[in-house]
Amino acid sequence: MKALKVTKLLSILLLLVLFTTVTCFAIKPAISSTELLRNVIVGSIKHPVDAHNQKLTGSVDVLFTVNDNGTLNAIKILTEEEQIAKCVKDQLSKITVKGLNLPKGQLYKVKISFKLC
Repeated sequence: MKALKVTKLLSILLLLVLFTTVTCFAIKPAISSTELLRNVIVGSIKHPVDAHNQKLTGSVDVLFTVNDNGTLNAIKILTEEEQIAKCVKDQLSKITVKGLNLPKGQLYKVKISFKLC
């Protein structure tokens, strides 16, 4: 009788530990839409080939909005290298972020760094 109670108690305890462990591993912190947007842009913009060949490096600050169709509208591209600014603007116009449900018309800023490998 006592062994049966201990077995039931151990079974319940095992289920609680198992449920708690599964719950803890199943919950992952959510990444914000803004962070996803930044990741998409930084992952999509490539170092311009001509700039790379000329060993031009540096950072570009991009100010933009998201249009209703999910395309990006470059408002301002801040850099000392005009060649890099033009290339970034061209690449930015090809990016679509429709599935992120971002507020339209909001101004965003992303810093992109170009380094030589």
